[in-house]
Amino acid sequence: VVGVRVLGPLTRLQQAADALRRGETRVRAAEPGRADEIGDLARAFDAMTVAVQLQGDARRASEQHLRRVIDSVPDLIGYIDADRRYTLANRAYVAWHGLGLDAIVGADVAALYGVDDYPRFAPYLERALAGEPVAFEVDVTRHGRAWSMRMSYVPHIDDGGRTVGVYVMGTD
Repeated sequence: VVGVRVLGPLTRLQQAADALRRGETRVRAAEPGRADEIGDLARAFDAMTVAVQLQGDARRASEQHLRRVIDSVPDLIGYIDADRRYTLANRAYVAWHGLGLDAIVGADVAALYGVDDYPRFAPYLERALAGEPVAFEVDVTRHGRAWSMRMSYVPHIDDGGRTVGVYVMGTD
């Protein structure tokens, strides 16, 4: 009786919690008609799961909207994290580098720019990672074409006052 009425439902609830932890937001734990504390717990869990699912859907919609906006801007827009890796690049950035988005996002800035161009950006990136907004002009060559770029590095400072990355904007 204990196994069927208590341990089984608690095991299913634990499995549902594990699935939710893995990002599976469509999992449900409630048993129809169960009118006891375990049933109440399972219904509360399901309500929480629905809320998490709705928040995830809203976040994804917001991210898609932001992606459409930044991809429509003709200027370069990117984000470099504190490990000096790109985590965001818009279409203009991708076109400017002449690489696919997958080759940019996750790439180390120094490796992406190479030994010829990276030293021109490095001091400004270091200042921005130290918390200072920086605007500068730089001449670089990409794919045989000379570019005279106006760049802005804006530090991303978290609630604890730490610089966690840099927003990058560039205009030819």
